Amino acid sequence: MKYAYLKDGNVIDWNVTEDMIALRGHTVDIYTPVVESAKPVVNPDCYIVFETTPKLVKGKLVQQWVTEVLPKETVVRNQKARLAEIRYAKETAGITFKDQTIPTTRDVRYQLIQSKHVDSTQPINWKLGDTWLSLTQEDIDALLVAIATYVEKCYAAERTVSEKITKVKAPEKLDVETLFNDAFAA
Repeated sequence: MKYAYLKDGNVIDWNVTEDMIALRGHTVDIYTPVVESAKPVVNPDCYIVFETTPKLVKGKLVQQWVTEVLPKETVVRNQKARLAEIRYAKETAGITFKDQTIPTTRDVRYQLIQSKHVDSTQPINWKLGDTWLSLTQEDIDALLVAIATYVEKCYAAERTVSEKITKVKAPEKLDVETLFNDAFAA
């Protein structure tokens, strides 16, 4: 439990613990208990929340919180970093090809490009988890085009939202995940 010291009805010292009171050589009875209140839940990329002087509410001293917007440059940087995480998750989520989900990670893309250099008229074996695929060179070509198109769409959506983050007055009010999903779906 936390306490506050009041003098003439004004909070002089607050956020005081029983250990602090004991170290001061005081007794708890000269302090007023502070009723805890829930800390506001905010996007930490955009806002900072800190405790401020408790207030009397219906005869009880209640913990108070202040929420402030971080500097715009910080919000823009943080929102763009979050956007990049969202894009990367989508970029590597995979696409459907021949009724199979094909991962679109950078490693898989690199391996597919390497498969283009296999000199074979026979299908190439490809393993996805516990599933085997046999891919012809034509399949690999089609898959590479499909993946490249998908990845480019991810980057195009990120760029659209990134430009919006830069241009708006209050980037902290943007829901970058929804904006990305909308831009990707467009």
